[in-house]
Amino acid sequence: MFLRSRAQYRLLGSSNMPELMEDPSDFVNNPTIVRFELSQDSQLRNKLCNSDDNGSCRFENKIILNANLVCYGKECDVDTVRVVKIDSTYYEYVRPPCVQQIFYNNAMKLGQQGSWNSHV
Repeated sequence: MFLRSRAQYRLLGSSNMPELMEDPSDFVNNPTIVRFELSQDSQLRNKLCNSDDNGSCRFENKIILNANLVCYGKECDVDTVRVVKIDSTYYEYVRPPCVQQIFYNNAMKLGQQGSWNSHV
């Protein structure tokens, strides 16, 4: 989903903590928590960086992918991302609402036979 057309990213700047999802507060100073750093050859990195003629990134507040991107390196090994890192700048992936439903295949609705409501 995070490389699909219409995937959204919002600029966090130098903060690596997501704002639209909750992470435990001890993640801020925990050196074992690492954020997903995008490779130089990543299509996602190139899109988020939006580099100028000199190769300097011009970070925008909000990026919406206009086409599906091809995964590169570690991107191919993960299902989703929360925060991605480009140099010293972070973007938060904005998950679409209601993507992961609580329902599962072959679910069955259970009801009580002879319930009070059926006699009223």
